[in-house]
Amino acid sequence: MPKHINSAYRVHATLSAACARPGNQQMWEVFAKVFEIQHPNGRKKIFEVNRMLDLLYDEIEKTRAQMKASNFSEDLYEPAFTLIEQRITPGLLFNDWHGYKAALEPILHTLKFCSEVLPHEEDLVSEEDLGAIREALKELEDVLQESELPDYVKAFIQQHISIIKKALRDYQVIGAKAFKTAMYEGYIQFVENEEIVTEYQQSEEIGLLGKAWNGVKKATSYTLGNEKFLTAGTKLAELGLKVAEHIDKTQK
Repeated sequence: MPKHINSAYRVHATLSAACARPGNQQMWEVFAKVFEIQHPNGRKKIFEVNRMLDLLYDEIEKTRAQMKASNFSEDLYEPAFTLIEQRITPGLLFNDWHGYKAALEPILHTLKFCSEVLPHEEDLVSEEDLGAIREALKELEDVLQESELPDYVKAFIQQHISIIKKALRDYQVIGAKAFKTAMYEGYIQFVENEEIVTEYQQSEEIGLLGKAWNGVKKATSYTLGNEKFLTAGTKLAELGLKVAEHIDKTQK
């Protein structure tokens, strides 16, 4: 188990996974594998890689700011951050990974050092809980393929599937915030389409959607810690709890 879970830990984990990939691929292909991006449209796949790398840059900036606020000398970590920003950019995504991999491997220990000296921010969601969300989505997608629900209802459900899949992907880079954001987005969708949930709440498809959202709710609570989650006074947390109320309706 890692000592501390924070932005530096996630940057280290992401780049370690990338460096473990073969060097005879283009950079975008490597990160598509790391981020588990499986889009049939190659162009959209690359756009999604760019989006994920943008999130990674934000985590690097957060780590840099936290290290600057510490008592450690900048020359212990700043060269590593600069190297990452120079080697992983949108303009280089079509280059062979081999050379960049070789340049990044030596600085992984610096990222691990940062992760251990910076504070612990959150607990990891268990693989079992993440797997339960994925299984719920797979079950829902299988049922949706044979569904006789109206197209607009299936489109509504598909929107929620996309939100949850995005949260699962983003979680590996930005942590718990991914699930908080998903619950906020899910809440907006439920409010704007509450009549769909009300009319079709007895359907198998809406029931399975509720099952998937309950998995997200559990992951959010697990990651933030029950005490923090229940006492959070932010508007985002309040909206997240309202999502849970909508979800509960689908289980009745």
